Amino acid sequence: KAGATLAAVARDLAGEGVVPHPLALVALGRWKRVDRAIKAGNYELHSGITLPQLLSKLTQGDVTQASITVVEGATFADFARTLRDSRDVAKSVLDLPHADLLAKLGIDAVHPEGQFFPDTYFFAAGTSDLVILRQAYSKMRDLLITLWPARAKGLPLSSSYEALVL
Repeated sequence: KAGATLAAVARDLAGEGVVPHPLALVALGRWKRVDRAIKAGNYELHSGITLPQLLSKLTQGDVTQASITVVEGATFADFARTLRDSRDVAKSVLDLPHADLLAKLGIDAVHPEGQFFPDTYFFAAGTSDLVILRQAYSKMRDLLITLWPARAKGLPLSSSYEALVL
């Protein structure tokens, strides 16, 4: 968990039978001066991992990746439900009114519909819903910024958002 000390992690790992003596991992971390450099996240550990290998994983942030998929044609409600249903997503903004959510994301719009790119998003377990929404919004915004100037001339559209809706 975020904010956990190496000593706390070592005790948890000893409790799970991953390391025989928690103090050995803590001592190695202190000796290498990385005891305060561990990274939060979920880790996949194989049997027979050595203490140096374990410490390296914990300090390099070699975490497992979680993912969610937002299919094309999904509504914002579908996207929000996918985020809510994921055990790997930390919920922080999903229950806000749409106007507050959009303000937190810096989106100048009335409604969140169409603001987020449908895709598969990979992230470390525990990542905030706000971070994933920002990523999906940035991807949509970047795509529209790229494609809007290349549109056919003479179309009766006044914005890239109108083109997206169309």
